[in-house]
Formats: sequence, structure tokens, C-alpha cells
Amino acid sequence: MPRAGFDEVVAAHDRQHGTDHRRTLLSYLRNFGDVRGVGSESTLHENTVRKRVRRARELFGFLLDNPTRRLLLELELGAGVTETRVGSSGGCSGPLLSGTVRRCTPGSPGTPPGHA
Repeated sequence: MPRAGFDEVVAAHDRQHGTDHRRTLLSYLRNFGDVRGVGSESTLHENTVRKRVRRARELFGFLLDNPTRRLLLELELGAGVTETRVGSSGGCSGPLLSGTVRRCTPGSPGTPPGHA
């Protein structure tokens, strides 16, 4: 079962090994295990998503057979993740999910005051 600090273990592993298990797992959980959804969200092939999730299970020993465990894991991983979504026009775009930070091009609509 996930415990406080689980996200730190995964993030530390990602930094040390150049992997992206944390984002892949979070996307997998937010897409309710739909590898096609994860793939389109992250531009990964479905088989790559399956391989990453399987490898993360081996490395970190978490189980996804219980809905409560999945929720706790999603909350733990999502608590510290920040994402940057910048549109091709240079302004702000994309949904702002809980736990994310929106960064905008200075002077674009949606830029926080004082950041132009």
C-alpha cells in the first residue's frame, strides 16, 4: 500500500535513472488504466505504457487490484507533480489540473499580474 513519501521514492528513481515512471503512473491512474488514453496524452505507444507500468510494479511493489490503493497512489503521486502546458501560439492553453502550474508567455492572456 502506498505510504507517505512513496512519490519521493519514485521521483528519486526517475532522477537517478532518467526514467519517467512517476508521470506515466499518474497518467495511467488518471486514465483509469486505459493505455490508449495514456499513450495519446503522453505520445507514448500503448506497448511502451504497458512496459513502463509493469516495470514500475516490479521496482516499487505497488498493487492496483484495490480501488482504495489506486486512489491513494494517485493522490500520492499527483500531490507534487507540476506540468507546463504552453500552446503553439505562445499563450496559455490546456486544462489546468489540480497540482499543476500554468506557465504563460509574458504578456499573453492569462499571464499573472507582474509577470509580463
